Amino acid sequence: MSESLKIYYYILVFIGMLYAFYKVGINKTSFLIVMIFWAGLFEYLGEIIDPIVTNLYKILIVIIAISFTWLKILHNKTKYDNKLNFIFILFSISFWVSYLLYGGDIITMLSQYFYKFSFVFILYHYLKEIEFDRQKGLYIGKIILTILFIQILLSLIKLGFIGPTNDIGIVEKIVGSMSAGGAGLAVVIPVIALIFYWVLKEGQLKRKDWYIVISFIVIAFASAKRQPIVFFPLILFFLISFAKKRIKLLSILKYMPIVIILFIVGAKLNPSFNPENKVWGSFDIDFISEYGLRYYFGESDISSLSSSGFDTGIGRGAAIFYFYQPDRLNLNNVKEILFGKGRYYVAVAQGGRFTAFASNYGIFQSGLMGEAGSLLYSFGYLGTLLLMILAFVIINKTINKHIVAIIFFYYLWDFLFYYNQVVYSSQSAVIVLCTIFLAQINSSTNHRLSNSKQ
Repeated sequence: MSESLKIYYYILVFIGMLYAFYKVGINKTSFLIVMIFWAGLFEYLGEIIDPIVTNLYKILIVIIAISFTWLKILHNKTKYDNKLNFIFILFSISFWVSYLLYGGDIITMLSQYFYKFSFVFILYHYLKEIEFDRQKGLYIGKIILTILFIQILLSLIKLGFIGPTNDIGIVEKIVGSMSAGGAGLAVVIPVIALIFYWVLKEGQLKRKDWYIVISFIVIAFASAKRQPIVFFPLILFFLISFAKKRIKLLSILKYMPIVIILFIVGAKLNPSFNPENKVWGSFDIDFISEYGLRYYFGESDISSLSSSGFDTGIGRGAAIFYFYQPDRLNLNNVKEILFGKGRYYVAVAQGGRFTAFASNYGIFQSGLMGEAGSLLYSFGYLGTLLLMILAFVIINKTINKHIVAIIFFYYLWDFLFYYNQVVYSSQSAVIVLCTIFLAQINSSTNHRLSNSKQ
C-alpha cells in the first residue's frame, strides 16, 4: 500500500470512528471503548507527524480510563474483586521491585505498567457493573459489535487497496482501526470476537448469525495471519461441542461441515499453508502439520520433539522449555530467576525486538519466540506467574466454566506461543471482559429460571 493510499485509508478510518459514535451515541462508556479501538489511527499519526502523538494517546487513554474508574476500584462489590485486587497488588510490587533493581527511563516504565500490563485491571473495574446490569451489558455488547463490523469493513477496504497478491504480509501491521504497527491483533481479535458473539447470542445462532461469525475471519485474512486458520475453526468446534452443558451429537454433526470448510478454505487462501505458496493453492494436511511444527519448534517431524537431541532454542515453542531451563534465558542467579533482568531494555528494544532477536540478549534462541520467554527474561518467574494468575482470575470470573475453559485455553496458547494479547491487549481485553460478564449474567439468569421451574 503506497503512502498516498495509506492517507486515504486512514481518512476512512477516521470516518469509521465518527460512524461508530453516530451508531452508539457519545457518552463515557462509548467514548472510552471507541478510542481504545482506534489506537491505530494515533499510531499512524505518530508515524507521519511525531512519535509523541502516539505516546500522548497512550497517556491520555490511561488517564481517561482511571478518571472513569478509580471510585469503582475503591468500591468493590464482591469478594472476587478483592481477590483480583490482591493479585494485581502482588504483580505491581514485583514489577516495581524489578524496576528498582535494574532501572530505566521512568516514563517508559510507567507506560509499560499502566498501558501494557495494568489496563485490563482498570477495564475490569470499569466494566464489572455489567454483571449486575444486563441492559448496560447489552449496550456495551452493541458498541463492540458495531466496532467489529467497522473492522471487517476496513479490512475489506484494505484488501481492495492492496489488490490480489501473495505479498499481502507487507502491510500486515495495519489491522482495521486497531493497529498500525503490530499485526498481533489480527490473530486474536477474530477468535475472541467469535467467542463474544456466541455468548452474546447465548449459543443460539440463526442463519444470519453464521454469516456474521464467519465474517470475523476477514480481519485475519487482511493481514495474512496463519494461526486463525487453525484456531478459528477449532474454537468454533469447542463452542459447538463443549460450551453448552449438554453435548448434543446431532448439533456437532450438523455444524461440523462448517468447521471443516472454514479450515480448508483458510488453508487454501493463505500461501504459507499450501505447497504452491499461493492464494488458493491446494489443501495438504501433511504440509500444514509439518509447517506448523517447523514454525513452532523448528522440527517437521513430531517424533523429534521428544528426542534427547531436540534443540529447545528454535521457534515460538521454545518458551515452553524455558520454564524449566532458566539458564537458557540467561537467568543465572536467584535474583534474576525471581525478578528477571529488567523490562526497560526489552521495552525499548535495545537489542531489537526480543521475540525475534532474543539471541542479541545473550539467549540460546533462533527465530521468533513466544511472549512467555520475553516476560520470563523481563520479570522473572515471580512477575510472569503473577501475570498468568491475574489473567486466569479475570477469565474465571464467570460461573460458566465451559466458556472459562475455552478462553483460558486460547489465552494460554497466546501466552506461550504468541504475543500475550488475548488479555493484555486493550482491544481484546474489552471484548474478553464483556464476554465474561455477559456469560455470568446468562448463567445466573438460566440458573434462576431452572430453579423457578422446579
